[in-house]
Amino acid sequence: MDSRRRTELCTYFDSHYLARGLALYSSLREHAGDLRLWVLCLDEECLRILRALALDGVVPVPLAELEESVPDLLAVKADRTLFEYYCTSTPAWLGFVLRRLHPGDVLLYMDADLFVFAGIDRVYRDLGNGSVLLTPHRFSPADKADEDKGIYNVGVLAFRNDPSATAALGWWQEACIDWCYFRVEQDRFAEQKYLDRMPELFQDIVVSSDRGLAVAPWNRMAVGAVSSESGVLVDQAPMVTYHFHGLRLHGSHLYEPPYVDNAMEAALRKQIYTPYLRALATAEATAKRFTRPSNSGGKRLPTTTPSYLLRSLVRRRVRIRF
Repeated sequence: MDSRRRTELCTYFDSHYLARGLALYSSLREHAGDLRLWVLCLDEECLRILRALALDGVVPVPLAELEESVPDLLAVKADRTLFEYYCTSTPAWLGFVLRRLHPGDVLLYMDADLFVFAGIDRVYRDLGNGSVLLTPHRFSPADKADEDKGIYNVGVLAFRNDPSATAALGWWQEACIDWCYFRVEQDRFAEQKYLDRMPELFQDIVVSSDRGLAVAPWNRMAVGAVSSESGVLVDQAPMVTYHFHGLRLHGSHLYEPPYVDNAMEAALRKQIYTPYLRALATAEATAKRFTRPSNSGGKRLPTTTPSYLLRSLVRRRVRIRF
């Protein structure tokens, strides 16, 4: 990586995921140095709050601006669920940002529910002189059945601003506009399974060899994440990111992790979840100062946990003090 240039990253989220996006940002501020984080704001409330916060290095972009730039994206909006439309927009959003960078710059994409624990310079070492970096799921044996949803995870990706990466993104964007649904059908699943074909279709596609780069509930056991005095280690090096996919919060100290993480040993759970929950609490408090009361009757989660879920949580709940 050219040390004279800032780290370019992008993500997207709506107001329901705002706290997670802010937590990701806080971890990047600690581990990514001078950065610019492009955020696609998937609803007006998210855009309004990010503009009010005016966070250093954050560039909020309204969804309408992306849709104006990629008319074919807007044309399929009515045909997708909200989540499917978000997935459809992923390659279009990456291409939108990449076109605004210098030739040769590397754009790192991260899902909003990731958290960074160590320096992300390892992403660039992993990519080397390549054009695109893909991160394998590395499923644990218990999750092998999910390989039909894709070998690679969309959660951490890198694209260099060069012809090969541009071609790969263009192909991915067209494929997602043509078909992007949250179901397995032939060799497709959402926007994710298209990544399986990139190494055979395009040049300079690099498959990540850094097992600590994209640790997640579905691969924590497979990559051998271990607790140490200095933090969480994978292959005797600090874990870079953890993907908090499937995490549900119930009150200030009660959370419901995915089933694999529910069985995580206490020391490792504390080192992974405690920093993230602290960051989420801080982010929630920050966002709350700018949040307007909602009277729209929308589909927000209920403030009171339903009784059937509480019965389930008696068996699966995890309580952490921080």
